[in-house]
Amino acid sequence: MENRIHLIIPNQDLKAIKDAIKVLEDKLAPHLKTITTDDRRKLVKMGESSKPFVRKIVEYTKSDGQFLPSFVDQDQLEVDMNAVDTLHSFNRPLSQIMGALNDSILLSGSEAMQAALAYYQSVKQAAKLNVPDAKVIADDLSSRFDGQGRKSTTAPVEA
Repeated sequence: MENRIHLIIPNQDLKAIKDAIKVLEDKLAPHLKTITTDDRRKLVKMGESSKPFVRKIVEYTKSDGQFLPSFVDQDQLEVDMNAVDTLHSFNRPLSQIMGALNDSILLSGSEAMQAALAYYQSVKQAAKLNVPDAKVIADDLSSRFDGQGRKSTTAPVEA
């Protein structure tokens, strides 16, 4: 079985990582908003190609504000655009880290599950051969798969 990941993070690094996450939770999270899936679907989206357009509008509203609709707050427009830039500067490196984190979780979990299934198969085979203790272990581990597998083809007998 190929082992593609061997991840052991030193305790000193774990503490520093947890401390850094705590800083993000304490300093960034209070400024962030969450929205529902429905709200997300309804919002007008600003993609990467629209950022220069919106930045140019912000500048035009400063120099040529006579065209600004009365319901648009120029200061808030500028605050919102600055927020986009600031949050994107956080998002890029965090997205890369999250991608690698998710890949590492998937890979570690896959390797652990493959090894666990190999052990389980070995225990089941040993139980069939009446090796001492194997049946107890196999029965204990089999609960993971309760409700899965072949369906019974016989109908239950009614009393």
